[in-house]
Amino acid sequence: MKQAVALVAVAVAVASAAASARTEGSLPLRQVARIPLSGPAVRFDYTSIDPTTHTLWISHMDASQLLAFDVAHRKITKTISAPGVHGVIAVRRSAASMRLRPTLARC
Repeated sequence: MKQAVALVAVAVAVASAAASARTEGSLPLRQVARIPLSGPAVRFDYTSIDPTTHTLWISHMDASQLLAFDVAHRKITKTISAPGVHGVIAVRRSAASMRLRPTLARC
């Protein structure tokens, strides 16, 4: 009987330690703002951040839009019509590419 009680106590201790480890090992994320975006609130796909301009580029599939979101001021700064948009990646411009007209790549 004492062995069964000890086994149950060990099982409870292990389960408690596992539960606290999941909590302690969780990412330290917290909500800092809730900002409404344009279009329906579904099918936001890939995002990419440009750390030099503090712009988060968001592809919004169901609205066929590419959104430029200023993370410092927490607002959309540009909405680009992009039918079929799926993914986005921010790439720093070189001096040579600044002479070129920016375009959306279609894959």
